[in-house]
Amino acid sequence: MINNLIGLIPARYNSIRIKNKNFREFCGLPLLLHTVLHSAQANIFGKVIISTDNPSLIKERLNSIKHAMGINCKIHDRRDEFSHNRSTDCEWIYDALCATGIDSYDHFMILRPTNPFRTFGTITRSWDVYKKVNEESDEQVSLKSVSVAKNRYEKMWTYLNNTHMRPLHFTYHNSGKPGWELPHTLLPTTYAQNGCIDICPVSIIKNKPNTYIGQKIIPFFTTPLESLDLNEPLDWEIAELLYAKICRQKNSYSTVIAENTFFHVQEINKILKN
Repeated sequence: MINNLIGLIPARYNSIRIKNKNFREFCGLPLLLHTVLHSAQANIFGKVIISTDNPSLIKERLNSIKHAMGINCKIHDRRDEFSHNRSTDCEWIYDALCATGIDSYDHFMILRPTNPFRTFGTITRSWDVYKKVNEESDEQVSLKSVSVAKNRYEKMWTYLNNTHMRPLHFTYHNSGKPGWELPHTLLPTTYAQNGCIDICPVSIIKNKPNTYIGQKIIPFFTTPLESLDLNEPLDWEIAELLYAKICRQKNSYSTVIAENTFFHVQEINKILKN
């Protein structure tokens, strides 16, 4: 099944909350290339495709590591209509698969660059989970990474007409108290999807281009570190400190979580001093 798996890395240029984050240097290396290196180390992909609306910006940096790392990674020039902030995942996924040869692969894995802590171990672990369930199932199965949500669903609210709030979910305990008044220990665990990993059969989006995930979805439970998505400026600052701290703890400045990246000691010292 390995050669039948293609990795897809979305890398839109004009991100909003963190400006151009996929191309911004994270601890000495563009954020996008952390994911490229981890995908190469996983050694499970027939090919890896970067879907981007700014291929020239990443091409030179990618070429500088491709030969050294033995990376089978190609750049797909994403069309403008699939590159705005309201574009859906289905659009760029279908576009990238068609450009590559949608009949060439049976499964695809989405690796969003926003998580530099998703290691090659995370990638291979998710693939093992996915393969096992698909081999035992008569239906098409997709996989989506999830982690325990910080807040229970019963404690989430919506603001109505700028006048008052109402809970999103009315739940009452056997004591008669509403869910939003109860401690977390008395409420069911809520899981939130994160940007770590998605794995799906290609046939789903091939047969119905407006969807890619399918009806039967299994969870891939990620650790808090694996679940750390860089979506806000504060996320970025916290992640850089954690990244540097892990390198220091492992007494290694060329590795992160025992993985090969171009991370330098001066970068760590600079981050920790700041």
